[in-house]
Amino acid sequence: MPTLHKIQSPLRTMAGELILNFKKSKIKNHTKISAPSTIKNVVLNVAERVIVQKEGATTDDVYHVVVPELLDANLLDKAVKEVNDITPILEKEFELDENGKWQIKKGTKLGSWIPQKDRIRFYATSYLKREKKATTEDIITTLLPLLSNGHRPENKDILETLEEIAEPEKEKYWKLKEKMIKHKQATLLDHTSSLSHINFKEKDEKKTHNLYIYALANLAKLNGYKVWIGKKEQSQKFNNTKLYDLCNYDELPLLSINDDVKKIIQQIDIIWFENDKPIAAFEIENTTNVQRGILRFVNLIKKEPEISSKLYVIAPKERENKVKNELGNPAFIGMPLYLEKKVKYLLYGHIEKFYKDLQEENKIKFKLTELDLLAKSIIV
Repeated sequence: MPTLHKIQSPLRTMAGELILNFKKSKIKNHTKISAPSTIKNVVLNVAERVIVQKEGATTDDVYHVVVPELLDANLLDKAVKEVNDITPILEKEFELDENGKWQIKKGTKLGSWIPQKDRIRFYATSYLKREKKATTEDIITTLLPLLSNGHRPENKDILETLEEIAEPEKEKYWKLKEKMIKHKQATLLDHTSSLSHINFKEKDEKKTHNLYIYALANLAKLNGYKVWIGKKEQSQKFNNTKLYDLCNYDELPLLSINDDVKKIIQQIDIIWFENDKPIAAFEIENTTNVQRGILRFVNLIKKEPEISSKLYVIAPKERENKVKNELGNPAFIGMPLYLEKKVKYLLYGHIEKFYKDLQEENKIKFKLTELDLLAKSIIV
């Protein structure tokens, strides 16, 4: 289990960068901690919220969120001195499942600091998993007493959540969807042991954009990653393949995300996922506005801070100076997000060479760090 003194202390460094990224900035979308604030209360409130949102959370997941909140509550220095390991705090209130993730103990009533929609989702999912199917009346009657702390939801709030996680049966019952995140089963999505041939000499600008999405999707498959392809691009084709058919998800596998943010993130050209967690994201900027791609990354970072430093703008050689200038825009430099440390760029030639080298060497896997080494940063 990681401790607060891992690397020096994750509450001081979080792998050397996380605290810097949040310091002196206001953390949005988290619950203000009511006085009197104690380190234990902060840890437990954060842990409960993260567990509900992620449907189970590792100790590291909790650390990643608790650090900025301790900073915001002016408790970080005290926590570093007084808390060596948050595991004993977690053990008293939560339980570990077989996958090493913390879960809410059965019968626990969630705190009002958990967003109402997340609490509804948690209770409704748990109830339908246990009962297999239930009427709307039964579900609402069961959930309302559990949601009594905090603002009381209206029936329509529960119905909206049911429509997301469940499907009607015989016009009377609700049952959970087979998978709350649908994984498509097309053969194109299976792990592959070889890369498809690509003619990288394509001159048509629109086709070039699709070419690099296609190439990146193939690279992801080689490593067994799943991919999300931008909503707009899903209708496009390359190599007689509809890009939608290379996309593993019908919906972005990011829970507890509002519609406005979702609409922005789902326009990112391609995102790689491992165990339904984003591990890298790419924007191909052939002729389009580079700033728009960067702003999509900003929204993704706020939702998934762990993806920081694996965000790439991909562009032709003739646009390199344009990309460097945009990444060096003062609006993106320094606090609060330090994008100059997180967003790098790759040229088309980098991707082509990487792809062809893997083909020629008959490699069946690669390390993400190998691709990252080719990427350029504006930091000198």
